[in-house]
Amino acid sequence: MRRRGDARKPVWITELGWASDGPPSEFTVGAAGQAAHVEDALRALAGARARLGLRGVIYFGWRDGLPYEGGRDFWGLHTGLLDLRGRPKPALASFEAAVRGLSAFGRSAGSCACSGDSASGLALGLRTSKLGLPLSTNQ
Repeated sequence: MRRRGDARKPVWITELGWASDGPPSEFTVGAAGQAAHVEDALRALAGARARLGLRGVIYFGWRDGLPYEGGRDFWGLHTGLLDLRGRPKPALASFEAAVRGLSAFGRSAGSCACSGDSASGLALGLRTSKLGLPLSTNQ
C-alpha cells in the first residue's frame, strides 16, 4: 500500500474464523481451539492495529450454517460463535472477552458485545453466515 500511495488508508479484515467442527482442514480446530484462536487473534490484531493501519476486524460468522445443496459441507460452515441451534459455543465467550479488553466503549448487538476503540479507531464486529453483512460495527 505504501508503494501505491495508500499508506494512510485504513485496512479492514473482513473474514476471520476457525471451525469448531466439520470436515477436516487446517482451519478445523475443535471447540477449544476455535475459542483460543479467536481470542488470541483479536488481541494480537488489536495490539498491532497502529502498525498495520487496521481500522476494523469482522469475524466470520455469527452462527454455523447448514451444508449446501447436495450435502456439500466445508469448514467455513462451522465457524459460528453459535451452533446451528443458536447455542453459544466457547468461542463466543472468547470473542466477548477480547472485545471487552479493547475499550470501555462497548455496545451490544443481540447477545454479542461489539466494540470500537475511539482512541485508535478500531471497530470489531460480526458477519452473518447467510447474509454476509455486518451485524454491528462502530464507525
